[in-house]
Amino acid sequence: MANRGFVLIVSLFGALGLAGLSAQTEAQGVTSKVDPHKVRETLDVCFGCHGPKGVSASGAFPTIAGQDSAYLLNQLMTFRRISHGAPATQDAAQFATVRKGLPGRSSNEMAEVVKGMDDDLVVAVVKVLTDLPCDGKPRQRTQRMETLPPPAQVKRCTVCHGADGVGLRPGVPRLAGQQRAYLLRQLKMLRNSARSKPHPPGEAWRSSRIMNTQALRLSDADIDAIAHHYSELNCHGNVGS
Repeated sequence: MANRGFVLIVSLFGALGLAGLSAQTEAQGVTSKVDPHKVRETLDVCFGCHGPKGVSASGAFPTIAGQDSAYLLNQLMTFRRISHGAPATQDAAQFATVRKGLPGRSSNEMAEVVKGMDDDLVVAVVKVLTDLPCDGKPRQRTQRMETLPPPAQVKRCTVCHGADGVGLRPGVPRLAGQQRAYLLRQLKMLRNSARSKPHPPGEAWRSSRIMNTQALRLSDADIDAIAHHYSELNCHGNVGS
């Protein structure tokens, strides 16, 4: 039988069109620990930048609706770890992270959002976001359409992100349908970290051992080709032709 906390969360999110918390959430005991009003308040903050129901219309912010749950959880925990325990300066935080091979990223906006979130709230928010359709439409996979072959630069990406850009395993982000400008910026930040290039003061930075290796030798033209390709794909993915 569903506990009262679970019913309240579902009713609140139902009113928002977010009735996406599953029975699995209840089984894991998350809902009984989290104030549903706090979850809704946090989601409202998320949607203020990432777009209604997590679907971004701005190249400054990624779509987070329908994103891989393990990836979202990792990113939020990483933002929180960096904002709570970073060295005195952003540069020190960036290069300490790169040296240790840890995933790392920093954003002034995200630091403000995550600093007051405990583990249970992070998990509850991620569960709602993951269950939302990536384009705001009913979740469905589309038949593969005849398109031009992807650019050669994309081949290395498909090993983890798949040919349709939705990710081949937990923890790998969905790239399909993301804003082109956002993808451009992320790849350039990763390349800067791989090249030990300091970021401008106050600017966001990002580092990932695997992605730094992939981005190290990318030219601006390579990055543009990759970003353009994935931004044009259907975020729901494709089935075989």
